Amino acid sequence: MLDTTVHNPDSAFGHVRSGNWEVKVEEISWGSKIGEGAMAAIYKATLRGRECVAKKLKSGVGAQTQAYKDLVMELEILTTVGQHPNLVEFLGACISDLQQPIIIEELVKGPNLEKFMVDLYSGLERNTIYGWTLDIVRALDFLHNRNPIIIHRDLKPANLMLTADYSVIKLADFGMSKKVDQSQRDAMAHKGHTGTVRYMAPEIISQRTGNYNEKADIYSAALIIWYIASGRRPEINAIQNLDARPDIGLIEWPELGNLIQKMWERNPSQRPSAGECIRTLSGMPGRPDISMGTAPRNTKGGCCSLQ
Repeated sequence: MLDTTVHNPDSAFGHVRSGNWEVKVEEISWGSKIGEGAMAAIYKATLRGRECVAKKLKSGVGAQTQAYKDLVMELEILTTVGQHPNLVEFLGACISDLQQPIIIEELVKGPNLEKFMVDLYSGLERNTIYGWTLDIVRALDFLHNRNPIIIHRDLKPANLMLTADYSVIKLADFGMSKKVDQSQRDAMAHKGHTGTVRYMAPEIISQRTGNYNEKADIYSAALIIWYIASGRRPEINAIQNLDARPDIGLIEWPELGNLIQKMWERNPSQRPSAGECIRTLSGMPGRPDISMGTAPRNTKGGCCSLQ
């Protein structure tokens, strides 16, 4: 069965209305711009007295663009996914102008993980590595352990937000995500080359159209965990060599290294599920006591939160 990645605005907007997610434009107090891409911008805002972020398309970005379709897909996911402590919380959407819908989410006051690793990383202790790893796989377990399964398809450090004290990671940006009925998990053919190449699974890189499943997210998570534990961004070499992997010898915690290696297995069926990763971590020798928190004790350059 071929997945044609249908973006259905009527369905997405219907979910906004039926789920009581609709926000009136006058309820939004706009603040400063805090991020932007080629097609969309993100603003700090206030909704009904609560600090938040508002994402909207730039002027002139029409309904036929991929950016519009991605925003519609994100709405489709956000209105049905539910809440989880390791997902950025969806607060609502303004759809008074269907050509320019606005997504409203919680304001996570820390940097994204990529910014942290580039600007603030000065080595991480085991409790932080362990806690952040648990956060990532718990978010994936919440997405994968359902029907329909939600495949994120663009898991990367820039889509992982840190709280102001760096103690919790929250997964964001569902514009490339897909819902797949469990009965079609091993039959659905998706369009390949979706996501970010540095973190893209071999089964996606190797085919323009074909079957893959939620285990592609597990592969991406393995590279991110390796990055967190080693402090080195993975090289982009998978296109030339689908069996290339970062140096596992840089991971000084052997049991974690073993889990990472299982998560980036070439054969997706040999990778553990997110739930299996959680169970492995929970019983892992040398696991730290995280009851006192997982925030890094030292960071290079101090705090860069969005206060």
